[in-house]
Amino acid sequence: MNAKSGDAILSSCYTNGMENRTTQILVGQQFLVAEDEAIIAMLLEDIIDRCGGTVVATAKSCAEVFEALGMHAINAIILDVHLQGGSSEEVVAVAADKNIAVLVCTGSAPHTLSPAFRNLPLLKKPWQGDDVDRALAQLFADAG
Repeated sequence: MNAKSGDAILSSCYTNGMENRTTQILVGQQFLVAEDEAIIAMLLEDIIDRCGGTVVATAKSCAEVFEALGMHAINAIILDVHLQGGSSEEVVAVAADKNIAVLVCTGSAPHTLSPAFRNLPLLKKPWQGDDVDRALAQLFADAG
């Protein structure tokens, strides 16, 4: 990725220098980014930060997700379907019990996903920053 495309990804919450509605929606929201690809996790962290949210934890495995859920107050999880060492389906069940919003992030075709993921908001890989912006706005619009 070159600097120009990286800037385009990270500028998703700004239009002509003005913050958009996603920034307002995300202020005060605390996120867990559950993604085993480090560069994708870092990009998501940057986008959430620029949109006014706070990433309180990142996790690359289901065990790390459950540890973070025990340590932090979390409003939303951006969840890669294929994490290291376990089924992300278990994460969806725990998040539902705790009333935590989940945004599924995957490169898999939607029709191939387990039923546990099918009714959740989807961020399809590969994504651009504006895709993340729209998905986060929809996540909190649905939750609100």
